[in-house]
Amino acid sequence: MREHRTSPSARAYALLSPYAGLPVIGSLGVVCFGSVEHPLGMAALTMGDLDLAVRHLRAAVQANLALSRIAGVDPVIGEELRASVQTGLRCCYRPR
Repeated sequence: MREHRTSPSARAYALLSPYAGLPVIGSLGVVCFGSVEHPLGMAALTMGDLDLAVRHLRAAVQANLALSRIAGVDPVIGEELRASVQTGLRCCYRPR
């Protein structure tokens, strides 16, 4: 067990955990790599904690799907996101 606590995955998990509810954004918002929950889930999987990995990966799917629901609240922002953000495990913002 000690080996897992000092592994790169355990370190990444510890560093990313405080940001679990946020998206991974590169540069000045030019690219979005989806929810921080995804790399947390992959780190948990690598550490061998399957239950924790499933919880994080399910949360990642929900967070990434939330982008599509924005259009129902604000059609202008929703259209901009639809036109410029491609979601999945990763999303990419391409401003017009």
